[in-house]
Order: sequence, then structure tokens, then C-alpha cells
Amino acid sequence: MSRMNEIKNLIDSKSRHLQKLKEQQATMGILTPPYISIEMEDIESDISKLKIELEDFQEGSSDERLSYFWEGHLWKELQQRDSLEAKPIKEFLNQCASQILKMKVQRDIASNWQ
Repeated sequence: MSRMNEIKNLIDSKSRHLQKLKEQQATMGILTPPYISIEMEDIESDISKLKIELEDFQEGSSDERLSYFWEGHLWKELQQRDSLEAKPIKEFLNQCASQILKMKVQRDIASNWQ
């Protein structure tokens, strides 16, 4: 599993845990034990840090983005070639990978807010 998928899974898991704690807090009302509020704060902090890490991953070098995105033979083959033919292809693939990753993160963030 790639690091990006790992981060997304952690965000999803922690978001679900946070949701259950919020439901428990709503049910218990004023009788909610302090450890639940503390745990909620900790999870919210963890989620914020993971989202920042995810953004940092996306803003990494073009080689990191492309190797994550393509994970296949095409990118490896292009990296081995240093010809003038490969350069525009690399730039185009880098732009595509960046746009797709941005759209995926925006979709994931939007789905977490719903």
C-alpha cells in the first residue's frame, strides 16, 4: 500500500472513530466523562496533521508524484531515457498526475465533511 493510501485510510478510520465519540457525547450529554472530550480533541489534532501530511505528499517532487501515480513500467522507462522525446511526455504526465491527485484529495476532504 502506498503512503498516500495509508494516510487516507488513517484519516477515514480516525474520522469514523471521532463520529462515534460525538454520538456518545450527544447521548450522554452533560454526564460525558472528560476522557471522551480529550480523546476527541486528540483525534481532531491527528486528523489535521494527517491532512497536512497528505498535502505535503502531493506537493512533493514530480518524480514522487509520478512514481506514485503510475507505479508502472511507463514511468520507469521514461526515467531511464534522457532524450528530448521523453522530456515533454514526462512534463505532461506530471501535470496529469498533479491534477488527478488534487481532485482525489478534494473529493476525500469533501466526503469527510458530509
